[in-house]
Amino acid sequence: MRRPDIIVIGGGLAGSSAAAFLSEFASVLVLEGGKETGNEGAAQNSGLIRRMDPEPCDRALAQRTHEFLVHTAPNMGADNLSSTCGAVLGLVRDPLWLHNARAHLLEQGVRIQATQTNDFPILHGAPIAHAWHLPEERITDGPQLVDFLLNHAVSNGALVRCNTRVKRLLIESGRCIGVETENETIHAGNILVAAGAWSGTLAQQAGLHRPLTALRRMAAIIKGPQTIDQPWFWLDDVGLYAKPHNGKWLVSPCDEAPELAPENGRSTGHPSPRQIALLEVKIARYLPKLAAYPTQHTWTGLRTFAPDRRPLLGPDGECDGLWWAAGMGGSGLSSSIGVGQALQAWMQNRETPWLDASGVRPNRAHLRRWPILPDGDPQRARLINAG
Repeated sequence: MRRPDIIVIGGGLAGSSAAAFLSEFASVLVLEGGKETGNEGAAQNSGLIRRMDPEPCDRALAQRTHEFLVHTAPNMGADNLSSTCGAVLGLVRDPLWLHNARAHLLEQGVRIQATQTNDFPILHGAPIAHAWHLPEERITDGPQLVDFLLNHAVSNGALVRCNTRVKRLLIESGRCIGVETENETIHAGNILVAAGAWSGTLAQQAGLHRPLTALRRMAAIIKGPQTIDQPWFWLDDVGLYAKPHNGKWLVSPCDEAPELAPENGRSTGHPSPRQIALLEVKIARYLPKLAAYPTQHTWTGLRTFAPDRRPLLGPDGECDGLWWAAGMGGSGLSSSIGVGQALQAWMQNRETPWLDASGVRPNRAHLRRWPILPDGDPQRARLINAG
């Protein structure tokens, strides 16, 4: 095999986006540890493209993803890659929670309207103090997006290898020169870590302090009332979202529990009785219209964060040739296209006026302790040690 210019570790949302954009000017090899690409975080997520996020860098990345899905993907033959669903961001306690995000997006021309709960049947009886309606928000399918991006990368000459788990990064004299897999050593000019929950393990093995922690969260499918012409909903300041899903509702209590990345390379799990009870309590309290409907399917997945909940994105800063697209947390789908576009620009020594690179640089200072939300409610946050 010819030595690639760039090795991308991970064939999920971040890795596939990086491969798609980097393959436009360089030779790329994607190494995926699983049997298939897009089968972990991409398959577990809810498919929401959320732009109205409290974190500015997540808003910037999501705006790029939204623009790509609206304007670029259809010109690439992907008319059905996403669809307009609309979104309602509701606030139970704090009506000012998202005001900075609202102002930022309004300045960029995003349509945002104050709304009432009686405008949407599923919110009848919900104790919402304030809500914003974003009629242009979109949804997509994670694995389908991964396939589209990797197909584009392959059309540019990229190679994708599954069942190829990277055991460690090869570093010599302060430079990352390649990777060691279970069967071979592969060298490249640049190495990009986009390994989701396993990114932190690669950093530790290389002796780099890149504190990444995987947090497990549950989700469920509920039969629910009719979903036609309904937006997705997120009650932000208490932690609960619901999305129309094939005539049913996909819901999550936004819970967080730290967990080591599994050695078997599979991150999908089954919720505990405590998690299921939490979801039932939150639905009864905040979305009572869903409370009487049965749960049909449940699962859990891992979402990976740095202590400040911003991604590690760009050149490592201490190890030449090493790049990161990790710590996307719950914004991996929303951020995906922006991640690939940012990496493409930075590897070509171009600036990104839409994203401050210093705010996401991988070797920035990190908190030693940081808050997680065990039951998704910020009022009951708990401090944990950084990874």
